[in-house]
Amino acid sequence: MARDGRSFKISQELWEAFKHLRQPGELYGAYRSDNAAMENLIFYMLYFRRPHTLILSQLTLEEQDLVHAYTKHCVLNDIDDRARLPKPATAQSVLALAREWQQSERRK
Repeated sequence: MARDGRSFKISQELWEAFKHLRQPGELYGAYRSDNAAMENLIFYMLYFRRPHTLILSQLTLEEQDLVHAYTKHCVLNDIDDRARLPKPATAQSVLALAREWQQSERRK
């Protein structure tokens, strides 16, 4: 089936984290292209249709930027702090972790 061109906007921090995970041996390294990896992520989300409570668009753009920067930091440093989040995780709970990280970075 033919594919139609689509585009979307993504923050530089999220894109850099995604590209890191696209490297050989990383989580999305087996996909033949960035497009194939993104298409599969969207497919997974649509096919399994699990509701998400972590909706970053509920945050201000500044708060989203902080969460994106924190996400990039976690991905590039192989930090998995999902266990620190409540179940279900929310945008506010991730924002709290991002703010904690931001404060620790300022003290350095």
